[in-house]
Amino acid sequence: MAEMARADIGLGITFAGYCGDDLYNHPSYFKQIAMLKGSPARSVIIFFIILNALIVVFRRKLSANGFNVDVLIIGNIIVFFMTAVSVFILGRGLKATNTPAFLRSVYGSFTIKFFLVLATVFAYGFLNKGNLNKQSLFTLMFLYLIYTFIEIRTLLKMSKNVKNG
Repeated sequence: MAEMARADIGLGITFAGYCGDDLYNHPSYFKQIAMLKGSPARSVIIFFIILNALIVVFRRKLSANGFNVDVLIIGNIIVFFMTAVSVFILGRGLKATNTPAFLRSVYGSFTIKFFLVLATVFAYGFLNKGNLNKQSLFTLMFLYLIYTFIEIRTLLKMSKNVKNG
């Protein structure tokens, strides 16, 4: 019966090279993963999940108001991954013992985000032959600002716990 339950919900995975046992044999690991305890990206992930759920729930209403829902979802995924990578890079930079290493993380994070946004917008424009959904693009710009606010708030919280700074 337990094996059947594992197959039904699809959680019969193992941590390859980590512990080698089923996830069910380690409920504390599952609880930590599920709650994202201590993760600096927790608020970013929660915002991403809630926003995607809202986009899916209000899909028809957004489409009726002229939004391209597919652009919103794909754009949200791209902005989420950019923010998650940025939080990771800047979090490592906060732990650096010297100033140049910290500054490399700040500039590196900015540069990655800048060029990724630039490439994404050009790719979207090229693939749609100039037929851009401006409402969706402006909404994504606003979402970028929200994700940046969440990122900065998270990093400020992390910086309070750093002993070097």
